[in-house]
Amino acid sequence: MVCDDDGVRVVAAGGIKLARVSTLGRRLIVGLLGPGDVFGRVSADNVDDSYVLEAVEASEVVVIGRPAFEALLERKQFAFRVVQLLEERERQLERRVESLVFKDVRTRLIETLLALAVEHGQPCEHGMAVDVRMTQQDLADLIGASRQMVNRILGDLARSLHVRRMGKVLCILNKERLERLVDPLSTG
Repeated sequence: MVCDDDGVRVVAAGGIKLARVSTLGRRLIVGLLGPGDVFGRVSADNVDDSYVLEAVEASEVVVIGRPAFEALLERKQFAFRVVQLLEERERQLERRVESLVFKDVRTRLIETLLALAVEHGQPCEHGMAVDVRMTQQDLADLIGASRQMVNRILGDLARSLHVRRMGKVLCILNKERLERLVDPLSTG
């Protein structure tokens, strides 16, 4: 589904992959959104900010038109929450840009797996189950790498007993050990 008109959208239920697609067809996943996450535009400029949305599970997205959104912003508590969400999204994007510029693909992938574990992980008998229904291509799009490179690194991590694929779920076998791969000084 393409989202390219004015208005704000709120994920009411489920999970959404929010992506941008270049004119050459390359895809960049901008974010993995869950219930309560907000996205879209209300500004009047003519910038092309179209997104491609993909549900990762049964999802519901509510569209709030510009006038209704402006009325909601007049409520201080709602406005404060929106500002908090925008600040967090900005911090996440800054971390991703820094990672793309300063870190290798292996480190970016491991840090992304650790972040997904924090955001979406559930304890399991093997360690931490990350069930976000992401393909290797999705992970590659998220970290700015090729699917083949992600496949190779995930294979290396599986052979070294850091992760294990259980169907569509990726299990992080020992979060602290995985953290030490990107920060050897980490005591976990």
